[in-house]
Amino acid sequence: MPRIMEIVQSLGKGGRTTRFADTVAGLRERGHTVFPVCFEPPAPWVNIDGISVIPRHSLKIATVWRLCRFIRAQNIELIHAHCECSQLYAGVAAKLCGIPMVSTFHRSDISKYQPSLSNSIIRWCSNACVAVSTERATLLDEKLKIPASQRFVVHGGTRVTTPPNPEKKQVAKQQLGLDEQQFHLLSVGHLGEIKGHKDTISALAALPDALRSRTMLHIAGSGTVEEEKSVQQHISALGMDNQVQLLGQITNVGRWLTACDLFVLPSHEEAFGLVFIEAGANELATVATRVGGIPDIIEHEKTGLLVLPGHAEQLAGALARLIEDEDLRRTMAKNAYQRVASQFSTDNMIERYLNIFHRIYSHS
Repeated sequence: MPRIMEIVQSLGKGGRTTRFADTVAGLRERGHTVFPVCFEPPAPWVNIDGISVIPRHSLKIATVWRLCRFIRAQNIELIHAHCECSQLYAGVAAKLCGIPMVSTFHRSDISKYQPSLSNSIIRWCSNACVAVSTERATLLDEKLKIPASQRFVVHGGTRVTTPPNPEKKQVAKQQLGLDEQQFHLLSVGHLGEIKGHKDTISALAALPDALRSRTMLHIAGSGTVEEEKSVQQHISALGMDNQVQLLGQITNVGRWLTACDLFVLPSHEEAFGLVFIEAGANELATVATRVGGIPDIIEHEKTGLLVLPGHAEQLAGALARLIEDEDLRRTMAKNAYQRVASQFSTDNMIERYLNIFHRIYSHS
């Protein structure tokens, strides 16, 4: 197997960072030599051994030259780039050094998939283009004209262990100070409009009084001062201050997933949505939207319920249905766990990447 450089523009909060770190770790666990590279210093909580920071130069050609020197010094034989910035610079460096490059497209922002000079260069430099979902693969086809022979789908993965039993869920509730007589909804995502948190709050407010009074919504995620203020104002305007808790950025997402009863995130756009498979791995049913890569993960009426984005009334109906029907909710939760364990484990993600790497390297 070739010596691999995994490169990304930045490593902050989000699914891209998780996939990058899991890919590096997964390849190393299988005995492969991996050189992780980032243009910016990683966030303090990012734990990736041996990461090299190669700052971008104001002169683009200088950045390419720095990458070429690193490639030659480390005898890199294949590059895997994780965002358009790293794909552009590393792609040109790969061409100059005569080695292949695999590009993974993560972006939720649809504009990043539009024809442009940068995307034309990335397409020319890439031996394989990986989409994180079926819907994003369609964009690579229709917008960027990536041929089928160079176009792949690799879903994100998560570590799958045994699902939490009732005793473990009770302990998690106690540790987090949650009222065991209430029903607890969990939502995880930054506070920008794209995640649809206001829709969830509106849906909660629209529930029948008997359901609303015994339901708590916990939202984990940070945002700008303006975004946080906007969400808080929406909560207050609907009189939901006692039933919606803004947790901010948390480091114990796993414990919250264990403790809560249902996961909800009505995103307006989502390239993939790693948090949905994390919910499934914790045996939680999900209410979400039929956008982007979410339908790849959530099977409507089997592992959760999908509604249209921006439709609080539909969302309220889906929430009410699963809050009231415990048997259906538990069946969906078990189905969600089985689906994630069989299709969305980190091991599955790494194997798919290795198959692409072998294919590209053997033909280079």
